[in-house]
Amino acid sequence: MCARQLLLKSPTVLIPAVGKFHLAAHMPRYFARFSLNFVQGAGQLDGEILETLWSEVNKVSASA
Repeated sequence: MCARQLLLKSPTVLIPAVGKFHLAAHMPRYFARFSLNFVQGAGQLDGEILETLWSEVNKVSASA
């Protein structure tokens, strides 16, 4: 069995951030500190949350 480890260049700077959908569940005072909107180099995408798929999922919900 092979042990696996994550090797990072030193020094590595980790930036704590929270996904946009999940961030709304926290206190508003944390928004500016942990929002990906303010992380330089963070990308923007659509589809982070399952809710964007509901229109398609609803069509097959009767079979579940």
